[in-house]
Amino acid sequence: MKKKVAVIGAGFAGLSAAWDILQAGHRVEVFEAEKLPGGLASGLQTKNWNWSAEHHYHHVFKTDADIANLLNEMGLAENLFFMNVNTRSYFADKAWSVDSPIGLLKFSPLSFFERLRAGVVLAFLKFLPNGSFLEKYTAADFLQKTMGKKTWDILWKPLFTGKFGDFVEDINMAWFWARISARSQQLGYYKGGFLQLAKDMVNVLEKKGVVFHFSTPIKKIQKKSKKNKKINLNLGKNKNKLFDSVLVTAPSTVLEKIMPTEKSDLQYLSARTLLLELKKPFFKDKTYWLSIHEKDWPFLAVIEHTNLVSSSKYGKKHLLYVGKYLDKKNHFYKLSKQEIIKKYKPFLNKLSPRFSKNIEKSWVFDADFAQPLVFQNHSKFLPKIKTSINGVFWISMQHIYPWDRGINYAVRFGRKAGNTLNKYF
Repeated sequence: MKKKVAVIGAGFAGLSAAWDILQAGHRVEVFEAEKLPGGLASGLQTKNWNWSAEHHYHHVFKTDADIANLLNEMGLAENLFFMNVNTRSYFADKAWSVDSPIGLLKFSPLSFFERLRAGVVLAFLKFLPNGSFLEKYTAADFLQKTMGKKTWDILWKPLFTGKFGDFVEDINMAWFWARISARSQQLGYYKGGFLQLAKDMVNVLEKKGVVFHFSTPIKKIQKKSKKNKKINLNLGKNKNKLFDSVLVTAPSTVLEKIMPTEKSDLQYLSARTLLLELKKPFFKDKTYWLSIHEKDWPFLAVIEHTNLVSSSKYGKKHLLYVGKYLDKKNHFYKLSKQEIIKKYKPFLNKLSPRFSKNIEKSWVFDADFAQPLVFQNHSKFLPKIKTSINGVFWISMQHIYPWDRGINYAVRFGRKAGNTLNKYF
């Protein structure tokens, strides 16, 4: 018997869940607060660009089977392509390649023994089938004991500090294992951008009967009554809709507002991403991703998007992301775009002298909920997919553990939540 199901959120978790709920024979409506689909992977497209670019840099790995399988099912697989890219690490005023065994062996700031030791540990982590048990260790402690303090201080501590700030010593080792395990030399992108992928998924779903409501934030979710098992969605302005089941695909901060009975003590960090449109390339060596291993730099990574995707897709302009994670209470979160550019400029000039003369356009994008904080034995505190209201389910970035946020895992866990909901009926 067909049931009426609401999915809250048109990010990749919500779209993936909607697909599986639809396949189970139910009627699906998707509610999205924003004007466009895609969630954190949504983007923008200026009049001079043929493709969109994400607000916050995104790519997929060759090992990302979940997104590949879904695109196959939806008839969109031909639009996913992969490229070999250059990734570097900036330390001691030099960009190094340490993502390959040969590159790591050439990393002279470490002794040969330290390089060899680090390589052995990374190989162990890469080929370890399941590193979830490592959550009982902090990454700081584990990596210092296995690779040595100097290697930790040079290779890893700056990255953990840039990502997690004051929590650098507290993040568990299973999170780091998952990051190493998922990596691939080739990186993937979707023709037109990931906003286009979200739009294409919406189009496929609509053709099969899914109804979408954009610019439609949900105000409250509650049972119709004790006797009536229907779930009421309050849309504001005295508008209500009844459903047999509801799946929320949003952070706990959103869930708590629309379902006050749901509380989460899990912590998270926010992100501010600067996107620059440049007249000329930023990196001379076509680097795509540069991780910053220097102390006291105000950002974590510099990503030249047009070294993954041809600049011809963006009016022959060059797109540069500068990424930073931080606590939302940090004063940096309140800085204007021009203040951020001014603060970044001396450091970016070290990487590409006089680059600022090439800036044509700039944007700053904020993500209040961008990075869950995962401490020792984090799996004991993971939220459940089922909520306190029977028939209401929840999936979010906080469930995607030990994996890091990303489109592939949004798809994996969105489908997991969709199938959990299907079993409810």
